[in-house]
Amino acid sequence: MDKESPLYEDMVDILKRKKADQLTFHTHEEIWKEIMPEFYKVAKVSEVPIGTKKLVEVDFVPVLLFNVGGEFYAMEDVCTHDGGPLGEGFLEDDEIECPRHGARFCVKTGKALCMPAVEDIECFPVKIEDDEILVSID
Repeated sequence: MDKESPLYEDMVDILKRKKADQLTFHTHEEIWKEIMPEFYKVAKVSEVPIGTKKLVEVDFVPVLLFNVGGEFYAMEDVCTHDGGPLGEGFLEDDEIECPRHGARFCVKTGKALCMPAVEDIECFPVKIEDDEILVSID
């Protein structure tokens, strides 16, 4: 649209108002929660030896912890194929296999690796403080 057009100014005004309408205002606490997710202590490092998994609950969400080569990962304990509990499945290297139908997922990324699952699983941030494993589900 040509800047000399009488419609140009109207379009600019509409866009400015639209952007202003989309602005939302947050308290300092809301901003802090947005940039600093809350972490929950879920286990001790010694409770999840290398090559193992542990089922924990974080704010009513079932979460699987994994220790792959000394690195810790966390994902939701629900197979995306049929809602089955992955915690009952077999862990090999960085893959967990659902005990119901054999769907496999990467524990590092949550990526579905084979049929019958086609949807990835949600993974959660993990951090270690002293001997504690902390997980955020925000």
